[in-house]
Amino acid sequence: MKKIKITIEYLSDHTLLNTSRVEEDVEIDKNLPLWRTLNGMFDESYRNMRIVMKRTPDMTVGEFIKGGDKRMPVGVENASKALVEASVMLDSMNIRHYLAFGTCLGIVRDKKLIKHDWDVDLIMLGEDLPKFKPELLEEYGFEGYKLKQDIPRWKKDGKESEECYVRTISFWKYGVRVDIDPAHISTDGKSRLLLKGRKREKFAAEHPREWFDNAVSVNFKGKDFLIPSPVEEYLFSNYGAGWINPVYGPMDWVKRPCMREEYECKKEEENIKTP
Repeated sequence: MKKIKITIEYLSDHTLLNTSRVEEDVEIDKNLPLWRTLNGMFDESYRNMRIVMKRTPDMTVGEFIKGGDKRMPVGVENASKALVEASVMLDSMNIRHYLAFGTCLGIVRDKKLIKHDWDVDLIMLGEDLPKFKPELLEEYGFEGYKLKQDIPRWKKDGKESEECYVRTISFWKYGVRVDIDPAHISTDGKSRLLLKGRKREKFAAEHPREWFDNAVSVNFKGKDFLIPSPVEEYLFSNYGAGWINPVYGPMDWVKRPCMREEYECKKEEENIKTP
């Protein structure tokens, strides 16, 4: 008997999962399949339930438990829809964007999103930040908009810049968080920097600029997405030589070849205004 935070709901001999969690003592087979629903089972129509049950299960109970409260798997069906619709919105803003991190890894390696992931990741070019229009989020059905720029600064020779730089733009749909990281140009013009870390911990992921200049297209769910190229080198820089083999959970940043503690960005682009 193990105490975990989880809500399990049953329909006939199938198991469904909703987005809420309560603390209960349960003893359950961790291999049971789970389908992610937007609402609780009793808040969904019978027709919607039948549609859900025809899908491939999003995860198992064991995979769900491993995710934890902050990294709860979102389900590949919902994540796929959020990814495609976010990309359509960015296209409407004429913002160049690329599949990133685990989202890129899953689509390139497995031809689908990773089922135990808890968000979807995109990269946009830092110079396109002024094109981002938060007022369009509601029009496309997204909510929970956040712009993180208060902490990240570039660091070099033990000094930090005075300017803040946008680290991440995030918003939600279908219970899925979409994260967009701007790739800022380095001062020497050779690299793009994705600012990471929080509080006192600041670092960057550095990638050659030509990986984005020479991006190639991959089709997913009927939509074309750009990916850094050569994509094998991009994935190696984030996950090492073992990227080809599925492993549960994220890789620590200190183990990633692309991680940099010293980095320097060009002057920041115009800030995005909150609507």
